[in-house]
Amino acid sequence: MKDKIDERNFKEKVARSIIKRYNVHYISQEELDRQRVQEEREKAQEIVKKLQAEKAAKESEKLREIERMRLEVERRQREEEALLGREEDFVAGVTKGQVEQLLSDKE
Repeated sequence: MKDKIDERNFKEKVARSIIKRYNVHYISQEELDRQRVQEEREKAQEIVKKLQAEKAAKESEKLREIERMRLEVERRQREEEALLGREEDFVAGVTKGQVEQLLSDKE
């Protein structure tokens, strides 16, 4: 924070100093405007790249979730097929005669 005394001292220092022409860099208003526009473009490009990266990350997360769900469905199908296969083996191991004998025993 500059107070009134600091401002006065700065003005006096500048008034007593010798300014060399080769130390002064003049910038036109057009050049300042071009620099400002260029900075705004760079910021906009950064924002666009960030948004694209976020979109790609979300898309890859969706793809991973879909793949995980597909694998889960395949695993469940294999389990069901294995369970059905065991039931068929159990039923196939019993002959008609054995079934009829069991039914006649119950009567």
